[in-house]
Amino acid sequence: MKLKKHSTTLQHEKNADWVDGYKVVRIFWDGRMASSAVNRFLGGIIYQEGTIIVPKEGCGPICVFKRLKDALRFKTQPEEIIMRCKFLPSKKKSVWVKGDAWCIKQRLCELARGTVLADAVKLLGKVRKKIKK
Repeated sequence: MKLKKHSTTLQHEKNADWVDGYKVVRIFWDGRMASSAVNRFLGGIIYQEGTIIVPKEGCGPICVFKRLKDALRFKTQPEEIIMRCKFLPSKKKSVWVKGDAWCIKQRLCELARGTVLADAVKLLGKVRKKIKK
């Protein structure tokens, strides 16, 4: 799988260990999927099912969940959906979001319970089964 050019921190390997997980995304009126918690102008990503996505330059890693119950707990808005995904775990312990003249750093312990950081994500499809919270 090839990664987009703007990935400066990820050296993709043929036998990289992709992990199963879940990504909460926001659906726009035109069907586009975006980061649920980060505005696209501050580093939020527009996702496309089946495409490997890496963080924007100066941002990242990407926040995902390993367990469905953590993704369900995080999803709070009706315009959000949970997508199954494959991800490459990151060794980083903080998330960076860039602003106009500054960066916001959040440590993993400050993020939603169950958050896992990823250097790359590939959305596979919407979680369809009904699950009680």
